[in-house]
Amino acid sequence: MTSRSPRRLVIAATMTSGLLMAAGLAAASHVHSEELGSDGYRRPGQLAEAEPRRPAYPTAARVQGARTIGAVRYTARDSDHFCTASVVDSPHRNLLLTAAHCVYDSEDGPARGLAFTPMAEDGRTPLGVWKLGRVFVAQGWKDAEDEDEDFAFVTVEPLGGRNVQDVTGANRVAVDPGYTNQVRVIGYPNSSDSPIGCDVTGRRAMPHQMRFDCNGYSEGTSGSPWLRDYDARSGSGTVVGVLGGHQAGGDIHWTSYGAYPGRELDRVYSEAKRG
Repeated sequence: MTSRSPRRLVIAATMTSGLLMAAGLAAASHVHSEELGSDGYRRPGQLAEAEPRRPAYPTAARVQGARTIGAVRYTARDSDHFCTASVVDSPHRNLLLTAAHCVYDSEDGPARGLAFTPMAEDGRTPLGVWKLGRVFVAQGWKDAEDEDEDFAFVTVEPLGGRNVQDVTGANRVAVDPGYTNQVRVIGYPNSSDSPIGCDVTGRRAMPHQMRFDCNGYSEGTSGSPWLRDYDARSGSGTVVGVLGGHQAGGDIHWTSYGAYPGRELDRVYSEAKRG
């Protein structure tokens, strides 16, 4: 199967001008539950007949929402979510981690008019709708959308006089955690307004890329955190990866990728924490 690398960019003609760039970024998110059409683009909701489910792999199931994890959506159209993000610890208590291809285009720059809804479920946003602010990505992503640098930190504007971490808590970020980790991956597929999760082993896929195998991580799950030592009570753990990277997360629904969190992620994280 082929796909445009490192991601595809499709802008719907029906979107308003204020949402054009965000729409293009949304269409780029984790595409491997779709089938390539004759024009080379993927069609939502059509699994390729040549790619049957592999029964040896687990299947992601609906899970209870986690306080630190939520959907990324358009502020002007709160029902439309297209990626996933998680709150990470920072001095200003206002920082998210997601995939770079969700929030930054190398030609147009950072997306605008986006929001984060932690613990969203069945149309409810119990912890609020938080507007996103500054986007921090690696230089390799800015210049050429290098899939080995498909991660981004994004600031969150205060809501009701509080910062997002004060409401949700936060995940720790591991730098150079090794390629092999037991993790829980929680994300928001476009096809559902509730999160899915899978307990899997993340491992090395290639230099600077990790992978895990679990059926069901379709569009919308880009940016999902790979959480080691996940605590269901606090909805937090240690992030050792972000769904994205190779093929914008993967071209088949049972294998997902993530850029290895090494020195460059640490540099971008430090810059984002300074604000």
